[in-house]
Amino acid sequence: MSTGSVPVSKQQVAVKWGIILAIISVIYSFVLQFSGQITNQALTWVGYVFVIVILVLAIREYKTANGGFMRFGEGLTVGLFTSVVSSVISSVFTYVYI
Repeated sequence: MSTGSVPVSKQQVAVKWGIILAIISVIYSFVLQFSGQITNQALTWVGYVFVIVILVLAIREYKTANGGFMRFGEGLTVGLFTSVVSSVISSVFTYVYI
C-alpha cells in the first residue's frame, strides 16, 4: 500500500467485474442464439476465454489497487466472488428469458 492508492475491497472488484462478465456472457449467448451457432463447439469455447480474461483482469485490479501485494487466498476469493456475481446475474437473466 505504499503506492498511495486507496485499498479496494474484494467485494467491490468482484461486483464490478462480475457485472461486466455477466453482460458479456448474455450478449454473447444472444449472438450465438440468433445467428444459429449455439451448437457450434468452437464458438462455445470462446465463452470460456471471456471468463478467463475477466477473472485475470479482476484479480490484477485487486492486486494493483492494494499496492501490488496479494495472498493466494485473496486472489482465489476475488475470482470466486466474481464468478458467483456473474453466475447469479446470468442465471436470473436466463430464467426471465426462458
